[in-house]
Amino acid sequence: MLLQVADDFNGVWHSEGISDLVAGGLTLPVCYAFSVAGAEERDHLKALLKRAAQGDNVAEVQARQLLTDLGAQAYLLVVGRVQYRQALEALRSANCMLPAGQQLAVLLDQVLPALSCTGG
Repeated sequence: MLLQVADDFNGVWHSEGISDLVAGGLTLPVCYAFSVAGAEERDHLKALLKRAAQGDNVAEVQARQLLTDLGAQAYLLVVGRVQYRQALEALRSANCMLPAGQQLAVLLDQVLPALSCTGG
């Protein structure tokens, strides 16, 4: 789950290539924004996403900003942190101090920095 949260986060705020906003998928940040937005904001976001999917770069930037304003970025950061802690706890409770368990813990540490507000 942590990898999916990181992928959804990066697909909007740190995309390399086509962003999730242009691809038009209903990712976690978009679904979150729709769940908290009022009717007017929801309609505006839908219109921006439609225009972004048609290649409108300005609409993509505006949609990204609206997602941030609606708290989607912060929500994903919190969800990512919770998933990270749950994964580490699962490794600890399974007593995974064997090399494979240690490698998983290292991978978790590499995923979490991907969920960062810096650099984008």
